Formats: sequence, structure tokens, C-alpha cells
Amino acid sequence: QDEKVQKCDYGTTDDELEGQECYGGLDLASHVDINSLCLYFPNLEIPVFKFFFWIPEGKVLQKEDRIDYRQWKNDGWLKITPGDVIDIDYLVSDITQILQKYDVQNIAFDPAKSHHGVIQGLQKEGFDTILDEFSQSMMNMSEPTKKVEADVTAGTVDLMKNPIIRWMFRNVVIYRDANDNIKLDKRKSIEKIDGVVAMANAVG
Repeated sequence: QDEKVQKCDYGTTDDELEGQECYGGLDLASHVDINSLCLYFPNLEIPVFKFFFWIPEGKVLQKEDRIDYRQWKNDGWLKITPGDVIDIDYLVSDITQILQKYDVQNIAFDPAKSHHGVIQGLQKEGFDTILDEFSQSMMNMSEPTKKVEADVTAGTVDLMKNPIIRWMFRNVVIYRDANDNIKLDKRKSIEKIDGVVAMANAVG
């Protein structure tokens, strides 16, 4: 899988994406974890997934021996928010600035995580018309997850050389039911897969 993920690279730049039509997927973790926003640009010649990640400082300290969050931050792939828990205001302000740069049609989020504060903050910023509840049920998640799997396997999308999503793909465990429906299994996955969940939400 890893070499397939690495092949999803077509050199799309940030500048080429500004103002383009896209669809967002938000994976809001608990207050002490990684929060992910994925923007999916399906109408470009090569569709693109662009990612944004936030993590609290406390979590970085906890994992420093195993995961190089600081390097990712220095390279611009991740933002570290001060303190032990994610700073909701910081997140809302950041996401607001991001969304203003693109022609975002919808943002799918898990309603089970909407007590978090971020959704309420984005509603206050005027994004309530594009925020869509997208429950993480097998029925909802199976088709978009299959599409993500197929597109990445075929190498037909650009992941913009994102090292965090590469790491997350290595962590993925898929749950498959008797009817061949699939979903991403967060409990069984060895490490974080939030960005991949955000991708499936965006496609959904």
C-alpha cells in the first residue's frame, strides 16, 4: 500500500487550488488528539486531496519517542496548538481562514463529534449552510471508503506528497461485513487514521 500512496503525486501546488471548487471532510477527534480537515477537488484533471492537521502540544510530548510531529510542524504539514487539549478558538479561526481561500461546496462531519465546539464556532462564522452531518455508519461510509481505496490504489489522485497521510494510510485497518460493505476501523488501527476518515467524509 505504501508505494501506491507514494505514486499519488502529480506536483499540484497550493496556488493552483486557490478558488477552486472542493468538498470538505472534517474529522474532529477528542480534545487531546489530532483533528483533520481534508479538501477534495474532484473536478480537476487530476483530482486532489489537500490536508490540514492540528494537534495539542501535550499529545506531541506524549508521543515524541515514536512520531516526529515537530518535524511535520517545521515542514508546514501540521499545526501544534498550545496546552494539553486542542484550542477550539484557534481551530475555528484557522479553519475559517482556510475555507475562505477555496470554493467549498459542503463540509461533511460526524454528528457524534459535534458537541466539540468547532462546529458551533464555524456556524457562528457563517458556514452553517455548507456544514453537513455525515454519520459514520457502514451504509454512509462504505462507498466513499471504497472510492478512496480504488483511487489511491490506481494512483489517479494527488495527495500532494503529504507525509502525515502517508503515515496514516500505513495505520489503516478495514472492517468488512458479510455484504462486502467496508469502513475504516479506528479501534483496530494501530495508530491514527483521522486524515483517511476525513478523506472518506469529503468524498461522501
